[in-house]
Amino acid sequence: MAKAKYSYDSKRKEWRTRVWDGTFTADGRKHRVEIKSKKSSKDLEEKVNQLKLSVSENGYTKFSSMRFGEYAEYWLKNNKASSEKNTIAMYKNVMSVHLSQISHIPVSEISNSHFLQVMNSALDKPRTSQQIYITFKQIMRKALKDHIISQNEFALITSDISMPKTYKSEKRALTALEKDAIKMADFNDREKMFVAILYSCGLRREEIL
Repeated sequence: MAKAKYSYDSKRKEWRTRVWDGTFTADGRKHRVEIKSKKSSKDLEEKVNQLKLSVSENGYTKFSSMRFGEYAEYWLKNNKASSEKNTIAMYKNVMSVHLSQISHIPVSEISNSHFLQVMNSALDKPRTSQQIYITFKQIMRKALKDHIISQNEFALITSDISMPKTYKSEKRALTALEKDAIKMADFNDREKMFVAILYSCGLRREEIL
């Protein structure tokens, strides 16, 4: 007699089996979950196929204990090696100043809340927020390609992230106080002219210096 495809628990009156859920255990083995059905083996078969389809669509994920900070460094070294120096410097600044607050968290455990936490720390800096947004998404997309997170997890982590609004500064003439400040500053004539132009464009002192 052929062996039944799924086992039947006569005490609990249910069909059951174990199926790979697309993830791996800490020792590298496939992680399997138990699926049950009290209706029939056919109903269990449908549940099994649904899970297999989900794994196929989302992709499998590898177990990784690598922390986000370590993975970010790995990403920068391997994926951005050919980038311009200024671009690399920007990434390093974002990683050391802003993403450092989640550097201790394993990549596989990064959530939407962590992304929001980092973004909220720079709400008053639109340009910096944009840099954080771009850098974080690139790192997590690399984690997706390396099968550390699934497509579904990537979508959940990066969804519903609002960027702070940017406002164009109005050009205006220098006030008498600003003119006096430039005269008193230890600038040469060329530097004074440069600062005057920046002020007239609406830039704040801290953005100029």
